Formats: sequence, C-alpha cells, structure tokens
Amino acid sequence: MRKVISILLLPSLFLLLSALNLRFSGPQFILDQGVPIDVGYYSAPLMFDWNGDGKKDLITGQFDYGKIRFYPNIGEDTAPVFSGFSYLRANGVEITLPYG
Repeated sequence: MRKVISILLLPSLFLLLSALNLRFSGPQFILDQGVPIDVGYYSAPLMFDWNGDGKKDLITGQFDYGKIRFYPNIGEDTAPVFSGFSYLRANGVEITLPYG
C-alpha cells in the first residue's frame, strides 16, 4: 500500500515543484562594511537575535585562537547589515574554544 501511495504522490510533488519555478544560485558572501567576512577555516555561522533587539545578529567562530565573533545587525531583520564585530566575553574575558 505504501508503494502505491508513493507512486501516486511523486508525480504530484514533481508538478508542484515545477510550478514553483525554483531557481538556485551560487553562494553569496556575508558582508561587513561592504567586505566579505573571512574568519579563516571551519567557521560555523549562526544567525540569532543575540542582543534582544528583534533583529538576527551574526555569531561565528574564528579559526585562529578559537575566538567567537559577534556581528550586531544594524540593518533590518529581513535585510541584515553588519558593521564591525566584537569578540564574545564571559566575566570580561574573551571566550576561546579549542582550534587548529
């Protein structure tokens, strides 16, 4: 019975996706003051409202020294703009994680 349902649903799914006319493009750089953000290797960026202002900010690891960068969003939530970063701190000390 599951095979029959799958066979019936797959063409419908294909038609739906075709009707949406989806187009994919290559990657886009996240900019800071108009310059692509480069934190070295192995970053794991996360968009999250870190400062509670209702706009998603950018938090990402940095390969060198295992620091964590915080880029506040000074634009809109739907069109973020970043202008500089600070390192995340705990009790006044920069947070570091194992790196390398």
